[in-house]
Amino acid sequence: MIGIGIVSFDRPHYLAQLLHSLAGQFEPPEMDFHLWQDGAVNRYSGRQVGDQGRIDEAVRMFARSGVPGFKMAHTRAENVGVGINQFEAYEWMCQYYGRIVMVEDDVILSPFWSRLLPVLFDELAHHPDTFGFTTGFRRWCGKDELERWLGQVAPGRPHWWMIGFTPQRWARIRPYFLRYYELICECDYGQLPHGEVLALFEEVGHAHQASSQDGGKDMALHCAGMHRVRTTVNRGVSIGREGVHFNPRLFERMGFHDQEPYVHESDRTRGQFEWRGV
Repeated sequence: MIGIGIVSFDRPHYLAQLLHSLAGQFEPPEMDFHLWQDGAVNRYSGRQVGDQGRIDEAVRMFARSGVPGFKMAHTRAENVGVGINQFEAYEWMCQYYGRIVMVEDDVILSPFWSRLLPVLFDELAHHPDTFGFTTGFRRWCGKDELERWLGQVAPGRPHWWMIGFTPQRWARIRPYFLRYYELICECDYGQLPHGEVLALFEEVGHAHQASSQDGGKDMALHCAGMHRVRTTVNRGVSIGREGVHFNPRLFERMGFHDQEPYVHESDRTRGQFEWRGV
């Protein structure tokens, strides 16, 4: 059984596209789906950061999506920010599932995406210093190199939009992540103590200028001597032109608007990946 956690906030128009791609999966393995939906008004600052109507729409959409394995929508009366929402989702999922995938709400997945998850989890077991894997929403090769690199995974620092991991791997990085979490767990995520976070990163020798919770997880990997891997060829695309850290100009500047194709017929029968540089 694989537990899939979808982290959602105030963007039902994106969530609808993700759910549609999940409903169309080819021969999916046994999976449970959970929605982690943040609230509209921040608990710490009282700041209005979301629209309650859109949030309610996202929860209703998830409940009636028709995605096989729908289990539960974990909803919040208040907004706690993505840092706390994701951390508590990781903690909860690790109690109930031996294989976990966290996905943010602004992606579209290949119809063969879920079919590849057991393959990658089986291979992950043979790489103890790898925290987890992502099938990627950004292509790390040229369009003319797709066939060559379709079966490859390699170390990298892609965005954390999707990560597959196990509770045992989370337990290894969790103590280090808690040092970051203690700095952000009682404040509005939009008002993070940027200077304190960067001072922590400098203290542990982690060169990173982003004080986001993704940066905190990268710091924890650094301290634990672990890394992530990504498929060189993306099995999904990002659609998040608007979000906490993104706007349309940045989205295009980073090349996320030009990531197709992401559906590959050879994935229909793929039984292994080549792990390079791991």
